[in-house]
Amino acid sequence: MKTILLLFAANAILLFSCQQAENKSAHEASHEHEMTAHAEQNLHEHAVGDKKWQTDESTRMHVGNLHTQSEAFKLKKDADVASYKAFGKELSGELNKLVSDCKMDGPAHDALHGWLTPVLDQVAALNKAETFGQGKLAAEKIEDSLRDFYVRFE
Repeated sequence: MKTILLLFAANAILLFSCQQAENKSAHEASHEHEMTAHAEQNLHEHAVGDKKWQTDESTRMHVGNLHTQSEAFKLKKDADVASYKAFGKELSGELNKLVSDCKMDGPAHDALHGWLTPVLDQVAALNKAETFGQGKLAAEKIEDSLRDFYVRFE
């Protein structure tokens, strides 16, 4: 339950805090939500023609760490439900760092939201896994999303 709350908090922080003014008006907040929804809708279209979203060093580092954690977990021969949940906690920790270090802005930042929101959902599913199959499926989706990051962003 704590992990789900942490993921929810991380998502909320990401959606509302990255380089935003402390006293943002309701109109600006609404505009940001619309931009995030628009970025989600167009995330896949942007990468067509080899044009990728630009990310900052911090984002690339944290996504690289997530990818490294995922690759290391794949090598485990004795994965069980408990190990999937432990893996989810590792990923949650790195996602929290990614969110807290976020310095991006503009359309690339909005596109990152579009990519990150499903990842947060996938990690939440991993943390809630009650069977080996649920853990495996969630881990595979996370792995796919991490590969997708490198297709869409640089």
